[in-house]
Amino acid sequence: MYLAQLSKMLPESPDAIFSKMHQVKDWEASLKDWPLAHWVNTYFAYIEIVHFMGLFIFSASVIVTCLRLIGVGLTNEPVSVVEKNTRWFLHIGVVLAIGSGLLMGVGNADKLYNSQIFTVKMIAMIAGLIFSYCVMVPVAKAEGQAGGLAKLGMVIAMALWLLALVTFSITPTANVGIFHILWGGALILFIALQGKTRWVYAIGLLALILPWQVITHVFIREDLDAAKYMVVNKAFMYLTGAWITGLSLYNIFGKAAPTGSNAFARMTAYATILVWVTVGAGGRWIGLS
Repeated sequence: MYLAQLSKMLPESPDAIFSKMHQVKDWEASLKDWPLAHWVNTYFAYIEIVHFMGLFIFSASVIVTCLRLIGVGLTNEPVSVVEKNTRWFLHIGVVLAIGSGLLMGVGNADKLYNSQIFTVKMIAMIAGLIFSYCVMVPVAKAEGQAGGLAKLGMVIAMALWLLALVTFSITPTANVGIFHILWGGALILFIALQGKTRWVYAIGLLALILPWQVITHVFIREDLDAAKYMVVNKAFMYLTGAWITGLSLYNIFGKAAPTGSNAFARMTAYATILVWVTVGAGGRWIGLS
């Protein structure tokens, strides 16, 4: 109920945001007649390949650097060296992904202009760029220490990301995309945890997932009782989310965490990876909506 009330204060589709600016609507409507739009639609599959390549390149750079910030992965090198060696991959990947994304947007302007999930994706993308360039990069350069720019960037990017997550979670037909963020966090956590805590976490996760799957596929199926199915599904999702979030915070703030890392660096790493998972989930649900 509280999220539903909050949703009224959040940005909807670009069409709603610019409803009083008729020039924007007219410009959007004219895009389909541009020669560029016809070219994009002709070669859309090739542009999409470039888009995926860009996503892969910069995602790999972010993951490698962030895992090192957590204190795992390429631990034989200082985090500043890891960031320096992956920096150009980050730049190239971002340029390819955003450049190709803009072209794809020209070819699908009508669909995107009326999509709330597109708005979510754009908010999350801005947060992702701030996390990557204003938080992750300076923290990595400083061997995990946070300066003023990184702290300010963390506050701004975290607020934008939470705004995107809330909007995502209350949008019908797309809120299931929250599972992508949830399981992304689950994978990071399994890598980040150390010793016995990792196996306690894994056993606890399995203890939630197995009955969840059995109950919702055998006893309370969606095709037999959709209302009960949704209640059970949400209950297990909340329980699993609480387990993952709780142990993530336990890890971030110094327990079962690798030596040579600190809480701010670990928070930077988790948030930077997961905000880009949010962007990817938004793109997926734009395509399916």
